[in-house]
Amino acid sequence: MSNNKEPHYFCRDARYSEGATAHNKLFEDKSDALYFGESSRGYLPWPTATERIARDLHRPKAIIILRHPVARCFSHYRWRYRLGLEKRCFLDAIKNDGFGFDPEQPTEFGYMAYLEFSQYAQQCQVWEEALGFMKCLILASGDLQKHHKRTLNRCFDFLGLTPLNTYSNLKP
Repeated sequence: MSNNKEPHYFCRDARYSEGATAHNKLFEDKSDALYFGESSRGYLPWPTATERIARDLHRPKAIIILRHPVARCFSHYRWRYRLGLEKRCFLDAIKNDGFGFDPEQPTEFGYMAYLEFSQYAQQCQVWEEALGFMKCLILASGDLQKHHKRTLNRCFDFLGLTPLNTYSNLKP
């Protein structure tokens, strides 16, 4: 995975305009890796990111892990509230800032657009159309929590990697 957890390379114009060399630098100390990946939550709701990934990367695949949409929305709000970035009550926040995600306009520590980030049906459809249905693995976060090894093995299988149970250096 990339050195920077959420580089937002494909959804922010300034970063994207730096070119492939800038994106590849995210992985520069990983020269022995066979596969590369990065995760930026801004990619799912931003169709431009999807288009760029489909066009620029060689045989890209997407693993999309979805939380319950209401739980995701409320967690997003609570995170911003704890940081002191949100002062309104939850209902006022989602009413006034439920939509309008623009990766070029982040607030301090991320975005609002509380409801927009949970419109999974529309967002996943964009990804499946851009990459192809077979190149998108959509998982529920609850499955990852409850059935960790089985869900990770689904990811490994999707990526064409050896299942977890064959690695000898894993701790129980």
